[in-house]
Amino acid sequence: MFLFRETPQKFWELLVYLNEGVMKLPTDLPQKYAQRISRQEKTVYLIQSLPHKTSTRTNLSLLKEGIWICEGDCKDFGGVKATLFGIPLCNEIQTAFVDHRSTLQSWSPGEWTVARVSYHGTSYESYQGICAQGFKCTFGMLGTGVYLGSFWKACRFAARNQDYTFRENPSILRVIWTCKDEDVLQFPRKVMYCFCAECYKRPEQRSFCGHTMDWSADARTFPEKMARDRVEGQGTRYWAGSLKPCKFPDSEKTVTHNEEWVLNPTCIVRLAECATLNLDSVAKPHYDPLQRDIKIL
Repeated sequence: MFLFRETPQKFWELLVYLNEGVMKLPTDLPQKYAQRISRQEKTVYLIQSLPHKTSTRTNLSLLKEGIWICEGDCKDFGGVKATLFGIPLCNEIQTAFVDHRSTLQSWSPGEWTVARVSYHGTSYESYQGICAQGFKCTFGMLGTGVYLGSFWKACRFAARNQDYTFRENPSILRVIWTCKDEDVLQFPRKVMYCFCAECYKRPEQRSFCGHTMDWSADARTFPEKMARDRVEGQGTRYWAGSLKPCKFPDSEKTVTHNEEWVLNPTCIVRLAECATLNLDSVAKPHYDPLQRDIKIL
């Protein structure tokens, strides 16, 4: 059984449930949606149900009652299979949007957006501020913008402050956003590299956009591309930057194990659910970026 709903931003969402540690499709039509069916074709239903206008809190118990996800939740991150708040998705969920696209298109013709999903880790207090005032752009490794990442990447920033001390109220916010592939600037790039002492001495490592950059001043005006790219003749603007998991060639120094994004805030279409991170499952004393068994409460 597949329960879809159409969103105002013109992308589809699918209802799934947490069952035995995996996100699965419903086996029966939930009673609360029985009177909201607007279209039906075999086992595919179109439900009239609007998303929340503001972010809501979720947890493992609420996920058992159901949650609406979009196609972006089904995308793998950096070689790691897709999850929802770190919870695996059953195979039927990952193929549902593709398998039923023609049916959905016939129900509501037009240009549909493939929504993307990333996570933001922060404190509960900062999460409340984001809900009230929106994201504030920050300057970091990929330039100036809103920083998001895979669930595993966000766990590091939810679990610990910038000084690596544990937070009292670690929160993981699910963010839905849209951006065309051609508007994404991919990192690492040969024309942007880290100026730290180790990298500067080793030319073979100068393919990574690092923590102290020669293009930092130019990057502060987001979303214009950096000077090094304009030298290459690429004068177009970009709306998101993506850093894939990578490691320096022939180097023992691991740069990043988790996918990361920096966005122009206009890409964000919804602040979705937010969950509290279970710090009992976070590696101590140091956060392990390869840890894949982190849980939410």
